[in-house]
Amino acid sequence: MRFIEKNLRSVALDYHSEAKKLGTGPNARKTYDLAYSAYSTYVEEFPAGEHAYEMRYAFGELLYTLKKFDEAYVQYMEVVKIDAKGQHSMFCAESAIFAAKEMVKVEEKEGKVQKADAKNKTAILTMTDWEQKQLVALDQYAKLYPQSDKTIGVIYQAGYLFYNKNMFKEASERFRTVIAMNPKSKDAMTAANLILDSLNLIEDWSTLKEVAKAFYDQPNLGDTAFKKELYSVYERSSFKLIEETTKKDSDQAKAANAFMAFYNEFPASEVGDLALNNAAAYYYNLKQRAEAMQARILLIEKFPKSKYYKDQVGLLGFDYESMGNFAEAANWYEKLFALDKDHANASDAIYSAALFRRALGESDKAVNNFRQYIAAYPTKDNVQQVRLDIAKIFEDTQKWDQAAATYLDFYSQKDTSGISPTSSSTHGSGTASASSPRAKAPRPRNTTKSPSSGSRRPKPRAPPSPPASSSSPR
Repeated sequence: MRFIEKNLRSVALDYHSEAKKLGTGPNARKTYDLAYSAYSTYVEEFPAGEHAYEMRYAFGELLYTLKKFDEAYVQYMEVVKIDAKGQHSMFCAESAIFAAKEMVKVEEKEGKVQKADAKNKTAILTMTDWEQKQLVALDQYAKLYPQSDKTIGVIYQAGYLFYNKNMFKEASERFRTVIAMNPKSKDAMTAANLILDSLNLIEDWSTLKEVAKAFYDQPNLGDTAFKKELYSVYERSSFKLIEETTKKDSDQAKAANAFMAFYNEFPASEVGDLALNNAAAYYYNLKQRAEAMQARILLIEKFPKSKYYKDQVGLLGFDYESMGNFAEAANWYEKLFALDKDHANASDAIYSAALFRRALGESDKAVNNFRQYIAAYPTKDNVQQVRLDIAKIFEDTQKWDQAAATYLDFYSQKDTSGISPTSSSTHGSGTASASSPRAKAPRPRNTTKSPSSGSRRPKPRAPPSPPASSSSPR
């Protein structure tokens, strides 16, 4: 029997050696086939013989050359099984991984590999036969050769295989091992990214926030650019967590304070203006005017390019108006008009500013505001009455030449019916003291004269719109 074993072994090895010398072509192929036949017989007849280790290694190499990857996988795994510490074992353990990968490619062409469903991106996918075998080979290598410089990459591959199947818990375990082994490595940085991505996919904002901050604080994990990205994820997941909590909890006080706390922690955030906008809206709803105004002022000061900027300018004016501070209200209304004459509230703003300036005895500013109103909105119903109000201001301040000219210009028009100086919307004589504006300032909410009988105070501006929503943190 030993003679037969020796001869069969020699035949297989000789054919194999000859085939490699021939390289390519029909003769080489024929010789490879003869070697394949001899190896097959040998491992069948002497599966655990004295030379089984070397013969299975050589047979595995022949099979890989012939692209018989499924059979090569079997032989490589047998080599490792016989002696994990043998001369060729680490090589065969790695080769088994490559052989399995090649078979997965075959399965992909055959349509056997499941892909993520567009309608349910996080549904767990079933591994194919060869994906499972690939995982076995990966785990085997990591377990048997922990000191190898390739082990960290092997563990990462196992984690990525789980990740692709939406098995995020199993993937995270392996990714965290990669990070622990060498946080400075490229694999560690990518592993951390995929952990965060998986949490984002399942919308676990609380854990995403916690893990992103932990990775950010971990020394040596990633470069400067990656640390910046981690902080951004931590920041955005913090914001998203507030949004999602707010949807489930109707406590507006908690929401307002949470958005304000977010801004205080991340004053330079890309969504800092959104946080302040939301905080202001919630505080307004809670009738906490001082807090709402503080949020508005911060947004205006810190985010001049924000899409919420103009709205907050107008709303801040409304806050001052509601407090009876008509001088400040006028300042902010004039600012809104100067910023954007086409803003939804700009016409009301500059008109209100004119009324307040008039009541405060600031006649020149009142006239200027009224004139800007006429120039910007010539088709408004009350424009003619506003022109007459300008004349009345000149009369009240004893600017007789200007009053006369304005009256003459007005009454030179074709139709002035229903409009007269006595139908002006101002209260009192229009000479309120600048030192005590509140005493004689108009009550804008109570002015109800119709457009046909004179200038009227426009309706109060609408309260803030519902808090805006941010995009996904990642």
